[in-house]
Amino acid sequence: MSAQPPAPIAPGYASAMLHDVRVTEEFLEYTEAIEPTMDPYAGRWVSHGRTPELLEGDRHEDIVITGFPDLEAARAWSRSEAYQELVPLRQRHCEATMVLLEGVEEGYSSLSTVGKLHPAATAQSGA
Repeated sequence: MSAQPPAPIAPGYASAMLHDVRVTEEFLEYTEAIEPTMDPYAGRWVSHGRTPELLEGDRHEDIVITGFPDLEAARAWSRSEAYQELVPLRQRHCEATMVLLEGVEEGYSSLSTVGKLHPAATAQSGA
């Protein structure tokens, strides 16, 4: 009897869309202090301080993406005391929408999602 390989783990992400950013000393304090809060959760920058290239729509936010080993690590970081203590520093100097998002595991194919959605599409089209 052979052991089953471990199931692939999907990464987790925290993403913030920031607008009306006012770069102040307090905002810079937040920016300097946030990285050490990610370390205990194996967080890393995916995109930070980059200007997005707008392909569609009319959005003008700065987008920050941090990656974690899985969604639970991203969630734990976002709820951590160390991070929560910093949140007011950011909130006072920009408007933001923040989300947690589960990524896809290695080897993912969109066909697996299509298979799950096919019954709903069939039901909606009345076929």
